[in-house]
Amino acid sequence: MKKYLHIIDQVSPNFTYQTILLINGALSLKEQSKFITSDIKLLNKVPQYDNVVFENDIVKYINNNYKKFDFIFIHAMNFSIKQLIRINSKAIRKVIWCVWGHDLYTINSSQKGWKKIKLKIKEYCKHIILKNIYGVGIGFGYDAIEVRKKVGDNPRIFLMPYGYQKGMKEQYEKIYNEKKDNNFNCKIMIGHSGYEFLNHIEIMKKLIRFKDQNIIISLVLAYGDNEYIKKVKEFAYNNFEKNKIEIIENLYTDEQYMRYLNSVDVAIFDYTHQAALGNIWKLSYLEKRMFLKDRGILKTAFDLEFLYSNDIRELDTISFEEISSMLPLKEKEKLHKYGELYMDDESIKELWNKVFRYLENE
Repeated sequence: MKKYLHIIDQVSPNFTYQTILLINGALSLKEQSKFITSDIKLLNKVPQYDNVVFENDIVKYINNNYKKFDFIFIHAMNFSIKQLIRINSKAIRKVIWCVWGHDLYTINSSQKGWKKIKLKIKEYCKHIILKNIYGVGIGFGYDAIEVRKKVGDNPRIFLMPYGYQKGMKEQYEKIYNEKKDNNFNCKIMIGHSGYEFLNHIEIMKKLIRFKDQNIIISLVLAYGDNEYIKKVKEFAYNNFEKNKIEIIENLYTDEQYMRYLNSVDVAIFDYTHQAALGNIWKLSYLEKRMFLKDRGILKTAFDLEFLYSNDIRELDTISFEEISSMLPLKEKEKLHKYGELYMDDESIKELWNKVFRYLENE
């Protein structure tokens, strides 16, 4: 039986916890697996598992222990170039990088001068190291395009969606079938967290022309950059009536958040890289109107899958009647079926099982 080391250096209250439950529980791989994390909150969340250990210096741990494991799963590649260079080359060849999104795409490409050159040097160095890893796990098929740019043709690509939760198919189906309170508001959700790349303020500037309409501006700011969150709140309260602003500041359970998304009418995601996949899938399942960035990977995926989405640029001209209208039945059905693929816990479990069966035969 192969031995697996899992590196969790990503702070995400739900997904990292769900991943441990999936591997230790649903896949019955507890005896073969060990989890190393720098997130003390995650450690405290899984006291029932003695194979989850806190480490400050994860690179040092890998170098001291890689010989004990056949494969090393890195859940989100958050290592700096300096850290990657420190990792033993033999350990690198055992790595399976499980992509989250932020760790795959270069977001700061707008930088100029020396900063841009420095960024390109870092990206090149990263490519030289990562082209030697064993494989890459993705949850979003179209990420494979960017993966090949980052790691070349040698590493294998596996489909490994995050977000497993036992019984979620039945839970989400129940929420989907619940009647939405019809209070005639058009609730418009901007982004899914408090980070600058979501362009909350620029989007609100485009929505100001609807401020006298029956709208609710939904801002999910339960986590993110605190200074940026302050600016977003300030702009919202300075430009919209207080009763037209809804701010989510506390983390919800998965069921609570799904129910909240069901209360949303429109969702806006203004970025080109891959992020907020869980939100995208859930909103698709719930048949919501989404505005996506032109030339972004999410918009590209929707277009190639024949799924309906609005272009961010339409926000400059779209009428309130259109933005608040229901999608055509045919488009809603296609969105629902697409989201349903990722709402099935048994399907997600089987995809991960398939990967481990493959690795056992290596």
